[in-house]
Amino acid sequence: MRKLRILHCVEHYLPFRCGMQEVVSKISEGLVKLGHEVHVATSFDSRRVEKKINGVTVHQFKISGNSVSGLKWGEVNHYIYLLTQSDFDIVVVFAMQQWATDIALAVIDQIKAHKVIVPTGYSALYDPRFQRYYEELPAILKKFDKVIYHSKEYRDYFFGLTCGIENGIIIPNGASQEEFSAKSDFNLRQFLRVSPEAKVLLTVGNHTGTKGHADCFSIFSEIVGEDIALVILGEGYGADGCIAACTKKARLFNLFPWIKFSGGKAGIVRSFIAGVFSPRSWFSKKSIHLLSLPRPQVIEAFKQSDLFVFLSQIECYPIVLIEAMAAGLPILCSEAGASYDIVNSSQSGWVVPSREHIPLVRNDIKVATELLAKCLERKDLADVGERGRSYWEKNQTWEVIVNMYNDLYLEIGK
Repeated sequence: MRKLRILHCVEHYLPFRCGMQEVVSKISEGLVKLGHEVHVATSFDSRRVEKKINGVTVHQFKISGNSVSGLKWGEVNHYIYLLTQSDFDIVVVFAMQQWATDIALAVIDQIKAHKVIVPTGYSALYDPRFQRYYEELPAILKKFDKVIYHSKEYRDYFFGLTCGIENGIIIPNGASQEEFSAKSDFNLRQFLRVSPEAKVLLTVGNHTGTKGHADCFSIFSEIVGEDIALVILGEGYGADGCIAACTKKARLFNLFPWIKFSGGKAGIVRSFIAGVFSPRSWFSKKSIHLLSLPRPQVIEAFKQSDLFVFLSQIECYPIVLIEAMAAGLPILCSEAGASYDIVNSSQSGWVVPSREHIPLVRNDIKVATELLAKCLERKDLADVGERGRSYWEKNQTWEVIVNMYNDLYLEIGK
């Protein structure tokens, strides 16, 4: 097999944690194991002390923003030099509307290597500010050797069909067999200080404001049950995120676990007053936990929970759904991105119908609450989760996915 020099360009990389980083790191490390030389170009991170991470050479640049909202240029000339003057066989850019891709698009004719783009969804396709960006994109996409989509059921693939893009290929995301087969002494329920019999609902997503955390609060607060916990795993996201609002709601609920969030402030007040005069309310063991855990404990949270609840408003191909499948964890999710395609193909759970899709998914909270209640009553939850795990083992381990990238890169890198 020919050894290739590959450059993956992505906004964030280890030690930063997010779905896109997870995808690129697993692909990059997998290709290193197959004998390729893999480099990653990404944003500067003061926590990153090693130039090589798990065999992958990392080039970091003090650049941020995108071509529409504005770029903080910093070291942009150094990045352009890496793209255009280094002797890579293949250059791959991941995700639109961020500096690592937008700068590469601007200098695409100067990049001598074979070129691949992984759009991951076109999240700003319906944003008026990006109208010109997307009007110019079809001509640029035709300059790439390949456009990698994760599913035939989302807007980036439909956009390509509409614009006559004929160089597309489908490669989904995966989850790590090594990670999800590892043993651990971590006990999630002990960590949460809930009873061993407690039902645990898990959602995983950084506090961006669009990962559906508010909807999770709403439906969880409506569920009747005395020994049930909601765990929200994710990092804060600065002033634009929802961490402050989530923290406030969690503290309030853990003091008064009978309050309802679905009716806004008025609903909170009404439910509080009603609960005060209901003696049973005071004995509820319902609780909400906002956590940020090391990666091995995140994996254990997947494996030890009872149901994965993911009500995100915008996605492409959410890797957390594949990770839930890898853990044998049944899924209740929104229709964001390719979520329906993932759950329907694997028969691993249920999808909440949305009231709107553009620009963001709006979940039907009443239906979501009813679906959650029915899920918790089912005796076959574990069987549903096992269906998902079996599908993942056959089709979507990272070993399978990395081989798909390897075959593609070897083909276009001839």
